[in-house]
Amino acid sequence: MAVAVADPGDRSRWRSRSRSRGPVPVPVAVPVAAPVPVPVAAPVPVPVAAPPPPTPPTA
Repeated sequence: MAVAVADPGDRSRWRSRSRSRGPVPVPVAVPVAAPVPVPVAAPVPVPVAAPPPPTPPTA
């Protein structure tokens, strides 16, 4: 473990590979799949639980 940290050659090699692969397409797929399931499941349970509470106090 200590050898990898003291080896500057390993770090420079990792940096070149990361740039070649393209770190842009990775973060693009994350935000696209997150906002889709969030808004769809939020508005459904909200309106269903709202009408029941105001009914008991009126009776």
